[in-house]
Amino acid sequence: MSISKILPGTKHRAVNEQLQERFTEAMAFATDKLPAGYVKHIVWDEAGGYPSHAWGYVQYSPRPFKPGYGCDGTTDENIHLIAASLCQKLDIDYAKVYVSAYPDERDIEEFHSWMVEMMADQDLLAETLVPEEASLDSLRLMLSDLYQINNRSLVAELEPLLQAKGFDVRNWWQEESRLRAWRN
Repeated sequence: MSISKILPGTKHRAVNEQLQERFTEAMAFATDKLPAGYVKHIVWDEAGGYPSHAWGYVQYSPRPFKPGYGCDGTTDENIHLIAASLCQKLDIDYAKVYVSAYPDERDIEEFHSWMVEMMADQDLLAETLVPEEASLDSLRLMLSDLYQINNRSLVAELEPLLQAKGFDVRNWWQEESRLRAWRN
C-alpha cells in the first residue's frame, strides 16, 4: 500500500518519500524481529498531549514493544508499563520509587493514579510484551530501557532495591549487547 493512501494529507513528494522510508524501515523491523509484528502509525496531536508546534508530525514504531527495544520517541508508556509490572511482581512500590527519583515532577497520588490507568489500558497491554516473571535478564533490560528514555534517576533508585531482592543488577549496561542481540 502506498504511504500517500495511508496519509492522504501529505502532498509533497519529499515528505512522502521520507514517510515511505520510515514506514518501510519500521515494517521490516517489526516483521523480522517481533512475534506478530506490526507498525503503529502515530500522528502527534493535541489529544496525545503533544505541543501545538508538533501537531501533524507522523511517526511509525514497531510493535509489539519488546523489552530491550529501547527508545524511539514513542515507547515511554510501554517501558513504564513493563517496569511497573516487574516491580509489582517483586513487591516494589514503583510509584513511590518514581516520586523519590523525581520529587518535583509529580506527587505520589498523581503518579499512582497515572500508573493504575496505564496498567489497565488494554491497548497498551496489547502492544507490549510484558515479561511473565522478574528474571535477572528482564530486570537488566528494564533498567536499560528506562535509562534510554532518560529516567536515569529512577534507574539509580531501582538498582539498590533490586539488589536487596537478590538480583545482581550491578553493571547491567555490560550485558546490553548480549540482551539486545535479538535486534540485530
